[in-house]
Amino acid sequence: MAIPEAKFTLQAVFRYLRYMTGNEIAVDGEIILDADNGDTAIMKVRVAGKPPTVVNVAMDDWQKLVGELADGVLDVTQPAVLAGYLGTKAKTPEDLAALSKHIIKMQSSTNRPSPAVMSVAYDAYGSALQRQGKIDEAQSAFAEAMTLDPANGVAVINAANVLNSLRNYAQASALFKQAQTIRLPDSVKAQALRSRITGATVSGDCPTAAAALSEAKSSPYYDASAIAANEAFYVLRCEYEEARAVALIEKQATLHPDARAPMNTLALMQLFRPEDRCRNEAIKVFRKAIANGVDESFVYGNLSLALAGSGEYAESNEFRLRALEVGVRIGLPVVSADGYFGTVHYLKGEYEKADVLLRRFYTTNPMREEQQFSIFAATQTGLQRFDEASKIYTDGLTRLPKSCRLWEGFGNMYVAKDDATSALATFDKGIAEIPKCGLNYNAAARLLIKQNRASEAKHKLDALIKIAPNSDGAVIAKEILATFGKAP
Repeated sequence: MAIPEAKFTLQAVFRYLRYMTGNEIAVDGEIILDADNGDTAIMKVRVAGKPPTVVNVAMDDWQKLVGELADGVLDVTQPAVLAGYLGTKAKTPEDLAALSKHIIKMQSSTNRPSPAVMSVAYDAYGSALQRQGKIDEAQSAFAEAMTLDPANGVAVINAANVLNSLRNYAQASALFKQAQTIRLPDSVKAQALRSRITGATVSGDCPTAAAALSEAKSSPYYDASAIAANEAFYVLRCEYEEARAVALIEKQATLHPDARAPMNTLALMQLFRPEDRCRNEAIKVFRKAIANGVDESFVYGNLSLALAGSGEYAESNEFRLRALEVGVRIGLPVVSADGYFGTVHYLKGEYEKADVLLRRFYTTNPMREEQQFSIFAATQTGLQRFDEASKIYTDGLTRLPKSCRLWEGFGNMYVAKDDATSALATFDKGIAEIPKCGLNYNAAARLLIKQNRASEAKHKLDALIKIAPNSDGAVIAKEILATFGKAP
């Protein structure tokens, strides 16, 4: 019998179901048309030695019919594959509940699957939980998957990625390194190695980042183009040679202006350069990527924040909404807009409004990023709540002790408090932690100049130029030195 509208025969359906199981398993079935209503049917599929799968569905919903039949066959032949499928399509709490019930059913089966098979199921569960923003539960699921089968490299990678998203870089790096010893495709091992470079770079552990970068260049799966962004980020954040970092990724962006990764990376590189000097260049790169067909939530989101920083609030919100639209389309969890609008109020100098929204946002979304600590602390500074600002900076620097921007912000808080001694001491701590970053040298020099301590300011600037001659900070230091002796 054939179903004309669907262009499927029953023979094709059963052949497909056999293929889905991965084994030559005897599958047979029958279709019974409803005698009173020819638009509906009951279909039964049997796997030898197993109870039949029975589906009652409208004939015009043939895809659903085939899908439910496939689920039934997989349930009794390859339950871990079904868990993976259920995890992939899970978008609602009800979907998660269905997956949870399936795993419990697997565990309680008289013929319980092996630990390796159960590990695959828990990995699928963890991925589904992560996509719905249930991070703690996802970590538990991945941990269970790794306990059941330490050789499950996919679970190890997924667990590491969760830790990375939480900015627990040291723990993530250990798992990425473990993944490199497990039987995985070279492309996955290469990605794990790249993640180690980036994680160490972001956390300010530059020696570890340099070692991982060296390891990558000598590895059998080294690909110069694939690792260019990681190397550029290392040069930017560890060597503080911003122009060279931009040049490393600019070639790829020029060759592939329609590629999301190099274009987004190039724009972020420009955004990160000190004192917002290259913000307009970053915005141009984002716009060019979008004009060339890049349609990614993170690109729209990054452009939105860049525009807000330039005071283009209306257009910024338009791109925020586009980011949200694309995110919903691909199943990303919807995040409260309080963080965005709180940042906008901060940029406008509306600190009371910013505080209300940011405080509410961070109640359910703990601060983890440098920019989050920086903006919330600066908001408290704007409100002259110096004790609270100090606590936020301290918390941020406990998590990110090598954050040059947080040290600079902390010092500027003392400037706002009219405590020059503490400000200079804080800038000096920042210099000691990140010797090649110019932000704290230049901030200290400007404060010293205001105090008519020009010789001390010159000493700071000369020290920066000597230790990081190719940095943007050194360029700014030379500009400050050029003002010496000029009338105000």
